[in-house]
Amino acid sequence: MTFKDKLRRRSEKSKEVKALKNFSPYDIIIEPIITEKAKELEVKTKRPVLDKKGNKIKETKEWISKAGNKFVKEVVKTEVVEKKIPKYIFKVHKSATKTDIKHAIAKIYNLDLSDIKKVNTMIVP
Repeated sequence: MTFKDKLRRRSEKSKEVKALKNFSPYDIIIEPIITEKAKELEVKTKRPVLDKKGNKIKETKEWISKAGNKFVKEVVKTEVVEKKIPKYIFKVHKSATKTDIKHAIAKIYNLDLSDIKKVNTMIVP
């Protein structure tokens, strides 16, 4: 592929992205993909352990380095919690960016942008 061909392809891609801003949200989000696996996903997260007053419990950790130095550090005690978080999968336009997808979902489902925590994209043949 020559340099001119690369420039031509680059300019075609930029035209597609610019044209995407004129699309409606229904043009960006093609269809939802509903599966049992996508509905609920167990995620392990850490949260701080609290005492009766609601304060974080701190504990001291000690360790010795390979050189023989002793270290002491005060850390917040945490516990591992499993949560079920709803996750939704959509088939979207090929040239849509994460921001386009986020705005389209918010508009279609009447959500605030702050309600949409994360948008992951994946190219599937």
